[in-house]
Amino acid sequence: MVREADAYIEPTVIYSGINDPRDLVINNNGDIFYVDYEMGNLAMLRGGTTQIPLMYNLQDPAGLAFDSNWNLYYTERGAGTLKRITASALDGSHAILPGEITTILTGLSNPADVAASSTKVYFAENIEAGTIKYYDTADELVHTVLTGIRYPWSVAVRSDGMVVYSELGKNRIQYLEVGETVPKTINSYGPVYGLAFDADDNCFFTLGIGNTNFGILGEVFADSKAGTGIYATEGNMRVPDVYEGYVYWGEQAGYPNGRILKIPIPETSYAQIINGNDGGTIETDFGDVLTVPAGAYASNETITIDIKSVPETLNPTDIIIPRTYTFGPSPLNFSPSISMAFHYTKADLKGHAASELHVYYWDKTIADWVYIAGTVDEAAHTLTVPIDHFSTYGVFAAESEGGIGPPETPARPIRHIEWLPPLSNAVITAGQTLPIRFALADAEGNFIADETMEVGLRDDEGNFTGWFNTTKVRGSDSYVQIQGGKYHLNLQTKDYSWITGGELYTLEVKFDDVRPFALKFPIKAKHGSGNPIGFPELFGGIAVFAIGFLAKSFLVKRKKA
Repeated sequence: MVREADAYIEPTVIYSGINDPRDLVINNNGDIFYVDYEMGNLAMLRGGTTQIPLMYNLQDPAGLAFDSNWNLYYTERGAGTLKRITASALDGSHAILPGEITTILTGLSNPADVAASSTKVYFAENIEAGTIKYYDTADELVHTVLTGIRYPWSVAVRSDGMVVYSELGKNRIQYLEVGETVPKTINSYGPVYGLAFDADDNCFFTLGIGNTNFGILGEVFADSKAGTGIYATEGNMRVPDVYEGYVYWGEQAGYPNGRILKIPIPETSYAQIINGNDGGTIETDFGDVLTVPAGAYASNETITIDIKSVPETLNPTDIIIPRTYTFGPSPLNFSPSISMAFHYTKADLKGHAASELHVYYWDKTIADWVYIAGTVDEAAHTLTVPIDHFSTYGVFAAESEGGIGPPETPARPIRHIEWLPPLSNAVITAGQTLPIRFALADAEGNFIADETMEVGLRDDEGNFTGWFNTTKVRGSDSYVQIQGGKYHLNLQTKDYSWITGGELYTLEVKFDDVRPFALKFPIKAKHGSGNPIGFPELFGGIAVFAIGFLAKSFLVKRKKA
């Protein structure tokens, strides 16, 4: 794999002095073409470095895509158009002339990203009831692929014709396989602004959270719906492209701080035979180093590292390194301990001090993350911990005094939550009281009574009613009571007009101010006289749940070439 020295530490800045590089594409010569959404420009970076302006005064240019003949398609949200620039006009010798542009479609509703296959040009209409459509270059007609998508933005097409798109209104990525009519959801990530396939059909996405000035570059292969977070940044990331082992993307930061960057594509699965008597090391493309000391075990073992994204038990904005590490084989007995040096970047810290970094491993027996003491080397940007068994590990940030140490209030281990009648099987008419009854148990099965525990209900759009706790609010009976080894909450659904028919709702429970946990329980709500709010029976009324920070997670996977 091609990799520049220390490229995993910080990406390479290709070009700066831009406002909002909303989309970019790369031709077979390595020339980068990008549109600046706010400035209304189309420009070329010859060889990826030298800027050549091509067009001005575009009306909110949003999407770019090459077809198989290297004609360049672009969308203008402000004008509602899809246009094509002939390939011969893109050599950088002159500004694009009117006669070199063909208007393909007009009257579109906020066209955003565009993607082209050999005969089809796909585009997204970024409105509340948005669509994914394609223009067929053979019959010159527009065909509708999907409707009713809440603010679709980016769209990409795999070599076999599978369509992947981001739905900003629901913070998720979906894909539609060839011959299917119903899309499937990969996962909810947050606001995904960019999608792009490489030549091996690995799909890369960019996540841009504008208000928090935080972005994630990740990789997902839709068939497996699992994978790896690659890079976290302080910029708001836009639509990426892939070229010769690198992912390129633009970051919106306002003029003149917008820029275009690249980072090498890392490997995410490692397997190496290490003789336990001799010892050895495995270094990842992220700069992490696993060290097996001499005498750790008395055999040849194939040591594996599987790097994946932040799972649903974690909040990707709170975990420091945007990925987790699973080591194998397991079980494997070894002594002395193996050490792992996790490498972090400045952007990974997200404003935290390096002294606030902590490593945890996932303990399946208690369904919780367990702290491990470690040592930070701020010069090398590493956090090193001893590993006495193979499991899944992650790096968190936590406020604590005295350097590396556990959070001030350790998380309570929880084994399960039990939904108690009538919640587990009740049918309640909308507008009436929703009786919520449940019990929390620790690893030993003991009931946990916590006055700080809160319950929230949110709809499919992520809107919360608010968090209900043990404090009674004047004029409302919707508060949590702890009685008889149970939690009780009589939720007055009549007080919340947004509970409408046909929606999927999520009941969430969190407790412990330092480590808020989440339990998600989907419910179907139907409005109207006699129409019930139904509760699905999950695992006989026992909801097996994921504990973690309350936020969206992303899943990605590296497909081996």
